[in-house]
Amino acid sequence: MTWKWVEEDRISFTETNADPQCRRWSTQALARSRGRVIGSIRLSYCRGMRQRWRTIATVCFVAVLFVPVIRPGDGVPLSSYPMYATPRSSEVTFIVAVGLGPGGGRIELSSRTIAGTADPLIVESYLRREVEGGRSDSMCEAIAGRAGGGRIVEIEIRSERFNVVDRVLAETPPVGTKVLASCVVPRR
Repeated sequence: MTWKWVEEDRISFTETNADPQCRRWSTQALARSRGRVIGSIRLSYCRGMRQRWRTIATVCFVAVLFVPVIRPGDGVPLSSYPMYATPRSSEVTFIVAVGLGPGGGRIELSSRTIAGTADPLIVESYLRREVEGGRSDSMCEAIAGRAGGGRIVEIEIRSERFNVVDRVLAETPPVGTKVLASCVVPRR
């Protein structure tokens, strides 16, 4: 870098790729120091600080990546899985549509019969939305229309409560069942 004096204590230099913020600060420092070595020291300090800030930012970024591994618990605001950060009940309630055979035996309905789709999440949201909207009876009749014929004689919309751990470990019956709607399947 080449420094040259200009009138009225202003300094200019010939380097074209210098950072404007560092250039302005260093030029002012050299002008105040009346040409002592402080100006060039400050310019190199400014460049070193830029590199130092890059290093600090990189170290902080890597540290944040490892926070979930180091922390003893999982919670808000730093959670590796926010949907699991709060305690859950050991029981869960599902809204289901089931078919009943001539002897009263349970017959599983396909997702296409229940909601006209193959996606189980859409089926679950459809059942929940209709029950919460108070349209259980009309939904039951629509499902009965799609399930017509065969060995299904009745459709029930139920709220079934399961113990999650027991259900995962073995095929256990629901802890509680409440019939929300019931309708007869029309014969074709």
